[in-house]
Amino acid sequence: MARVRVDAGICGFSTEIFRKPHETRVYQALSPHLPHVSCPLYSGFLKAIEVAAGLALPKDAHILIEK
Repeated sequence: MARVRVDAGICGFSTEIFRKPHETRVYQALSPHLPHVSCPLYSGFLKAIEVAAGLALPKDAHILIEK
């Protein structure tokens, strides 16, 4: 069994701008180009947009997988 630890970076915002991931324009634009829904590039792009818009502080996020 694999163990997964996710460090999501900066969290704690209260906002109404977020939707379910598959409803966002970012997901819709990337879907034809990325191989599968669990691809971490989706969340990477969304994190970059948050930081660029001033909605999140820049901090690395990590997904660590141990088998």
